Amino acid sequence: MADVLTGKAKIGLIAAPGPGNQRGPVPPALQAQNATSVTQTRALAPFSVNVPVDTAGFQFLQAGVMKQPRQAVVMTFVGEGNRMGFQIFQAPISQYQASPGGQPTYLVVADNLTKVTVGGAVGARSTLPPNQGGVTNTSLVWEKGDLLFHLIAHGLTDQELTRIATSL
Repeated sequence: MADVLTGKAKIGLIAAPGPGNQRGPVPPALQAQNATSVTQTRALAPFSVNVPVDTAGFQFLQAGVMKQPRQAVVMTFVGEGNRMGFQIFQAPISQYQASPGGQPTYLVVADNLTKVTVGGAVGARSTLPPNQGGVTNTSLVWEKGDLLFHLIAHGLTDQELTRIATSL
């Protein structure tokens, strides 16, 4: 499936960077700060940050808070021995450019995109092939209120992913 319409936004698919698809340049005016606690993350963020109640046994590690050129927060949760668990990206929907259909568009780097339901909202699920260690990255993208959420999991089951997403 190429695109998923969630209500206020359109979720699109873009190929992962590779030999024929290089990453673009980093925006020159990027303003970001790191946070080492949920309290600090909320204090630095330019919008109200949502934190999952159910973290599937993972603990908050850190967050990146971007204020320019766009507003966004990326929180990282890890397991024992700093084993990667998941990341949650959240940002106001209104800051994304409108597609030809008029809806703000958010692009997901993945191999596929399917329409799913996340906590009663329309969303998109994507996967990437397993990494060198055999771990598959799976993600969910959905909107809640005026925010767009992207939950990226490293080796979690679909059930764990859904539990985390619906607890935000």
